[in-house]
Amino acid sequence: MEKVKNGTIWFFTVALAAGIGYSGIAKFLDPDGWGRRFEIFGVSSDLLFITAVFEVLGALLLLYPLTASYGGFIILVIMSVAVWAHLTSGVGDPSTAAIYGLVAAVLVWVRRVRAWRPGAAEESAADP
Repeated sequence: MEKVKNGTIWFFTVALAAGIGYSGIAKFLDPDGWGRRFEIFGVSSDLLFITAVFEVLGALLLLYPLTASYGGFIILVIMSVAVWAHLTSGVGDPSTAAIYGLVAAVLVWVRRVRAWRPGAAEESAADP
């Protein structure tokens, strides 16, 4: 049963990392098109590259178990803003961003135990 659980977690981790990583790279490859989309959403196109960097960073952090919860949190924040932008602008469908955000939230919760925390090993060794 543990193998099924781990396999499911890894499936969703890799799927989310691939989807978000692709989205981040697409922003670098088509800055004009994405810049227009950002302006339609009422967000400055100056945030385009910052968003792209954080999407790629979040995707990469997802793939290493000790940093996966941090990557998931970055993606959760970005997708929350994306859902907000879709809803307030009335443009586009926020469902993809909402699904990515929900998957990221679940991965943050599941991976929280394995999160890298400086000094955590010393704290757990000191506790009876």
